[in-house]
Amino acid sequence: MNPLAQLKDIHLPEAIHSYPIGVGWWVLYAVLLLVIFLTFKLIKEFRRKRIAKKRAHIALTQCTSAQEMSSTMKWALLQYFPREQVASLHGESLKQFMLKTLPQRHHEKFNTLATDSFADTYKKELSKQEFTRLLKANQHWLAHALPPSMKTIVRQEKTS
Repeated sequence: MNPLAQLKDIHLPEAIHSYPIGVGWWVLYAVLLLVIFLTFKLIKEFRRKRIAKKRAHIALTQCTSAQEMSSTMKWALLQYFPREQVASLHGESLKQFMLKTLPQRHHEKFNTLATDSFADTYKKELSKQEFTRLLKANQHWLAHALPPSMKTIVRQEKTS
C-alpha cells in the first residue's frame, strides 16, 4: 500500500476576524480619546485666559479716570483669581496683592510706577502725570503677571 494515499488534504484554519478587537486596543482608544479631550480643554482654557488679558489691555487704554482704571483692573483680577481673594481689595491692599502676584524681577519697576497712586484712586482726581504713571503700572502688571503661573496661584493659596 502506498503511504501517500493515506494522507488527508491540508485543512486551512478559519479566517481570523478583526472583531472583537482585543482589550488592549480598547484601552489604547480610551486613553487616546482622553488625551485628545484634555488637550482641547487646555487649549480652550489657554485661549480664554489670553482673551481676558487682551480685553483688559484694550479697556485699560480707553480709561479716562482712575476709578475706571481700578474697575478694569478688578475685572482682570477676577478673571484669574478667586472672587474671595480679590473682591474686597482696593487702594493699598490692591497694590500689595498685585505686587505679590507679579514676578520678583518686576517688583522694582512696578513700585516706581505705582508709588501712592493706588491709595489716591478713590479720594481725588489724579494729575495727568500721576494718571499716566498709574496706567503704565497697570499695563506693566498686566503684561508680566497674567495669566498667573501655578507657582503664583499656590503661593496665593498658602498666604490666604
